[in-house]
Amino acid sequence: MHPFLELKTPKDSVASSLNNRTAFHLYQQILKSSTVANSKSGNLFFDPEQTLGLKIDSRADILYPMKRLLEDKLILHLFYISYVDRREIKVHSCFIAAPSEKTENIEVIYKNILNISIQNILMQIENNPKFNINAFRGELGLNLKQNLPLVQENYPISFIKIFPEIGDLVKDIPLNAKVKEIVLEEIEEELILRNKIAKLENGLYFPMATNSMMEKFNIADEFIKAEIAPIYYSVVGKDLEAIRSQEEIYQMETFPEPMTSFKKERAEILHRVISPYHPNNFPGELAIMTVLLFEKYALDYLVHQEETLIKEEVEKLRVKFLEPSKHWRDIVHFIHEEAAKTIHPKVWDKLKGDISLVFASWYLAKEEIYVFAPRKISSFLNCIKDMSMQMPDSTWKILAFKNLLEANESYLQGLFSNQDTVKLYGNLLSKAYIEYFPWYYPLFIFFNSFKNIFFASAKKKIQSEQWELEVRNRSRKRDAEKARIIKYRKITEEKVIETRRKEIIECMDNLYFKENLIPTKQLLIQRCRLQNSEVLGATLKKFAFQIISIPGDEKIDRQAVLYPMDHEWRGKESRLKKMLSKKMEALELNPSEDKKTIIPYKLILSHIVSRNKLQMKEQSEDENPISEL
Repeated sequence: MHPFLELKTPKDSVASSLNNRTAFHLYQQILKSSTVANSKSGNLFFDPEQTLGLKIDSRADILYPMKRLLEDKLILHLFYISYVDRREIKVHSCFIAAPSEKTENIEVIYKNILNISIQNILMQIENNPKFNINAFRGELGLNLKQNLPLVQENYPISFIKIFPEIGDLVKDIPLNAKVKEIVLEEIEEELILRNKIAKLENGLYFPMATNSMMEKFNIADEFIKAEIAPIYYSVVGKDLEAIRSQEEIYQMETFPEPMTSFKKERAEILHRVISPYHPNNFPGELAIMTVLLFEKYALDYLVHQEETLIKEEVEKLRVKFLEPSKHWRDIVHFIHEEAAKTIHPKVWDKLKGDISLVFASWYLAKEEIYVFAPRKISSFLNCIKDMSMQMPDSTWKILAFKNLLEANESYLQGLFSNQDTVKLYGNLLSKAYIEYFPWYYPLFIFFNSFKNIFFASAKKKIQSEQWELEVRNRSRKRDAEKARIIKYRKITEEKVIETRRKEIIECMDNLYFKENLIPTKQLLIQRCRLQNSEVLGATLKKFAFQIISIPGDEKIDRQAVLYPMDHEWRGKESRLKKMLSKKMEALELNPSEDKKTIIPYKLILSHIVSRNKLQMKEQSEDENPISEL
């Protein structure tokens, strides 16, 4: 419990404030209203002037006793936030005293007061009348083109003001600054916990309304792809293409897992490229920050949405499978493999584990059949009776029903306690087994000993056939899965390699431009999250990083590493020259420095200059070819 909630009562207080008639009257009114019920309904004491009415001559007659009561810790000044006419937020005072009844609890009263504010702010977030899609797109465009400061006044659709201005006095009655701070912090924490706001470092709040959050998230991502990414494509085009390829593969999945990482990675790449060149806000930051801050909440929303859809689909199928009936076609449900592919795997998992159902598989030549039925003896009795009268169109359905029964017989004890049921079931099986009996079966049909042998033989043949078909079907599925894995393995490996390249580039950026150090293989192994030097070497080779040996130190791990001559080189070259020149100048001016330390910097700069001259010469020759006669 917060210390400020530890209020005093007249019994344990030596305060003289209650000697004042007005203060005593106000205290009694505040004490009377300080109940859990009143805190829930918002009927707490809030207006001392209204309470005293015509009994006072001036406002000062109220302020003095109220201040005394506050100073003596007999009452506490709190506040709650309202959402007036669904248009504006306002702050309202309320006062509480330590309840005299044991059934009342001041901490519960305090939490209920907080909840009033939280509910009103939630109403403001969910019913924001300013929101519409075109207006939000307009703010993203405004931020990219004009780059106005990120404040709520400039972007009223994107940001929300959840707290009104609250001073140290509310209606001229002091409000403890620490109490105010704690109340606002707890309201904010609860809203963040409920995924209803996301907070920027500068104190701005993104509203996470249920009906608009996903729209904003997706619109911001589309804006990034259409408007921001093309501006920086020459720098990060390869990274963006890698994400796009992965996203396309993900979208090809029949039942893709809820995922927002592609949007997040795209925004992160652009943020890393743009933000270093802008000390404050940068053009396009609103769209990028919308994606980065909404991503966690968007993922939670998609996961919850999937869980809801799965729950609804499971319940729909359960109702169908459990519907009471005496007809076997409505009791036993045969789901073909192709039809099963249209149902989410998580739905199947829940149905298979449902204690109200029984489940088994049956194998045909080219597919697996999924069989469901209610876990009720009465349903199986009805099924046996009805199948005996109405033969299935295919005898395999009888055998599949038999397999379902045997796979779940522990749940169906007592099913064959009646001899009539046994007889019906035996006749039903003989109709399905006849395909597995020898041709001379009719000659011995009236001899029970032969009949039992034929039945046992047929059962064995069916079991053997099912085993072979199961193996064949599993092999077919395994081959299909292998083909799928092979199809995606190459793309996955490329993504892993590309991740390693990005890691190396980031390490080199840090070494070159923040620490002013020459990256060596040894340094990169220490700084990068790579398994070993072999992985580093393979990655450097694949992406054609420039390797430069340092004279006097021929060890491989001491070789200097320079960026590849790829699409990013032009942007790195000028920064490298500037850094190298400054570092060399600083080393030359420092007499205490070992002169050998300047060698790697000179070598790298010389290499850059010579490579640049060679490249210009090659371009010139390509543009002006000379034909020798």
